[in-house]
Amino acid sequence: MSAGGKRSGRRGRLCLLALLTSAAGAGWYAAARTEARPAPFRRAWWYWHHPFRLSSDEAARLRGAGCERLYVHAGDLAARGGTLILTRPQRFESTPPCDLFLVLRVHPAAHDLLLGPAGAKEVAARLAALPAPAGVSGVQLDADVPTARLAEYARMLSTLRELLPQPWELSITALPDWLRRRS
Repeated sequence: MSAGGKRSGRRGRLCLLALLTSAAGAGWYAAARTEARPAPFRRAWWYWHHPFRLSSDEAARLRGAGCERLYVHAGDLAARGGTLILTRPQRFESTPPCDLFLVLRVHPAAHDLLLGPAGAKEVAARLAALPAPAGVSGVQLDADVPTARLAEYARMLSTLRELLPQPWELSITALPDWLRRRS
């Protein structure tokens, strides 16, 4: 082999070594950047059983799985006698191991009352009467409000947000066809 051939072979191996070193460095840098950024999603679970009762083992497993938020069925809002009532209220027999969101399902027959002038006040009153444990972070409404009534729903939610205890968050479930709505 000529001196030029040895040189080009050595140069090729050095280029390959440099490329591998660069790739390893880039991989380390990407991994370091990924670890520094918060995860894009929260880890949350739904709890629909009545009563709310977690053993210490179950709570430890949820914490070990990285549970950050627990959505617990707190009851159903229904219409009765011209007012919103809470049916199937949750009974809390243990302390949640993470942030707790109370989930209120809204019966479709209660939409007129929910979206009426007193709807937000009635929801806030039902929440205040619920014997929830300390550590509640917010409430989620599960109301399949028709798309044509989204403006009314938005107004009610805005009022409800002002009535919630601070620093509670307000969360809602959404219907896919709401995305097509432009108002």
